[in-house]
Parts: sequence; C-alpha cells; structure tokens
Amino acid sequence: MAVPYPQGECFFKKSALQSAVEGRFNAENPLHFYSNLMVEVIWNRESHHGPNEAKIPTGHPHRRSDYKIVYGDAGWQTEYGVWTHLPFSYGQYNHPTRRVQHELCTWGYRFKKREWGDAYESWFMFIPMPTRKEEWVFIDRLAYIRAIYIPVAHQASEKCPDLCTYVHVRFNSLNEVELEYHKDKTPNKMAFLYDFEEGEVSTAKLKFDTTLGLVPDKTKALGLNISKLVTTLLVPRGQRKHDAFGSGGIIQVDSSLIPLVRVQQNLTSGSMVDWKNVASKNQGLTIEWGKCNSKGPWFVTWFKDSMTFAIGWIPLIGPFLSIGWVVAFTAIQDPDGLMDQLRASIPSI
Repeated sequence: MAVPYPQGECFFKKSALQSAVEGRFNAENPLHFYSNLMVEVIWNRESHHGPNEAKIPTGHPHRRSDYKIVYGDAGWQTEYGVWTHLPFSYGQYNHPTRRVQHELCTWGYRFKKREWGDAYESWFMFIPMPTRKEEWVFIDRLAYIRAIYIPVAHQASEKCPDLCTYVHVRFNSLNEVELEYHKDKTPNKMAFLYDFEEGEVSTAKLKFDTTLGLVPDKTKALGLNISKLVTTLLVPRGQRKHDAFGSGGIIQVDSSLIPLVRVQQNLTSGSMVDWKNVASKNQGLTIEWGKCNSKGPWFVTWFKDSMTFAIGWIPLIGPFLSIGWVVAFTAIQDPDGLMDQLRASIPSI
C-alpha cells in the first residue's frame, strides 16, 4: 500500500469520514467538511505509567485540563495518569478568544488491555476550523498526536467524486524537525494576552516517535497557522522554499504564554472515527486492531499455573481446590473475561 508524503496532499473517501454520533461530522456534507480539521491521536495510551511517572497523589495539573489517575480494574492496580481533555485555543496569536476541548480516554481498562498486548489504536478527532478573524489554533500537548489534516477540496476530481482532498502533516513519519519556538521569560506569571514581548523567540528541535507521533509535554503547545500551512503544502514539494515548519505554519510555544479563555464547545469520544474503519473503507478491506492472545504478562500466567499445580497435590481435596483457585484468580485478574466465558457456557447468566 502506498504511503503519502508526510507533508502535502492526501485523499480520503468521504463515505469513510463519519463520526460515531450521527450528525456530528459527515464528510459527505460540504459544510461539515470545510468547517472541521482533523487531528489524529493515539487513543489507548496513557500519558504516565506507574506511581512515579504519574506523581501520585498530585498528578500533573494543567490550567486547561483536569488530570486523573485511573486503574485497569479491581484486580490490576497499575496506575495510569491521563489528562481528561485536549484543549484547542483559537484567535489571533496575541489574543485567543475561545477554547474548544475534546475528551480523551480515561478508561483504565483500555490502557490495561493495551499493556497486555492489544494494538495501539489511532482515532480521528474533528475539530472546528478557525474563523476568518482567527489566525491561530494552539494545541496543548496533552495527547499523542500523530497527524493534522486540513480540508482543501470536497471533491478531488470529477472522475473520483467520492474522494476528498486534505493537506496533512504526519508527525509519526518524521524523525526530527527544527521550528520557531517562543519561550516564556516569565513562566510563573499568568498570561492574559499572548504577548510575544514576554517570549524569547528562538528555534527548537522536535523529535517524533514512529508509532506515537508527537508525545505529550504539558509545558508546550503547538501553534498552527492554517493559512500558512495550506499555502505551503499545496505547492508541489519539489518547488517549495520551506516546509510546514520552516514556513512558520507550525510553531512551538510555552503553554504558559497562552491566555486562559473560556470553553465554548465540548467534544466527546462519540464524535470521533476509528482509524481502522477509515482504512477499511479507503482500501475495500476489513481491518481490525490486534488483540492480546494471553491473559496478561508472563509472570501473572506463571503464578496462576504454579499455584494451580501446587494446590492440586493436596490429598483428596486438592483437585477441587485447584479448580476453585483458577476461578477465583480469573475473577480477580479478568472479571470481564470470566463473565464472557460463563455467559457462553450458561446462556441464562
């Protein structure tokens, strides 16, 4: 399967871009298409793993998002630290006037299953485009961001009426870039207006992960200038003087420089679309996320099997105790899986 260049045009079937909640986003509708950009994120990966990274009990507070420490289930007490929302601040660079926030995954069971072997899941968020008076969108780095997509043409051509055109920047296909960076000279001062005089303008290097893309950093935010990005990325790559980062279309700022403005829209997970569903329709195939084949890490399985073997050697009652041990351990370790097995064996449950 061909891979599009990391910065430039890309195409989707419009029928593939439909959110789970009917009416929230449907690319068949030109109004929906042109009024939303897409942000691709990893959904089932926590920001911090374990008590040390999650900094129990205080966590990692942020001005524009709550922070939670969640657990897999009653039998799996690994701590997963996550921010609850991904914030988007809109407006001219010196005066953002509104904020949109999108729900992030806070279900510990999803993190546990991914830790046990489930595949990383990539999902698309549909985020409002800036209005004509709004020049920038600032995204706090509170999630794993793989790519951004900006709508360009609702119909790619007359011969392919179901294809729509976006320009995109795919972070997970890049290794390292250099971009403009605005450092806050007074990070402890509350920002009311985004004032570049409070910032020290320089350059910085960003490194990306081939799977996760741009990793979280609560002290930083990406600034997107949609007009500059579209103007740059529509030029054939061999004729560009600058890429998306060199053009000033994407900059990095200290998040403390961005004024705190009120939330005007809350978006939930139901407004997203699963990457595998989009890929399935684009490719005409059935694509599924990989699931773990084991019931957990090897030491958990080893402990269960060892105890089952040892208990089984108890005279007379050993076999019965070993059966009870397996059931009890499964109930603690994977209660959902146990109930699924019981329902399959006893339909009345």
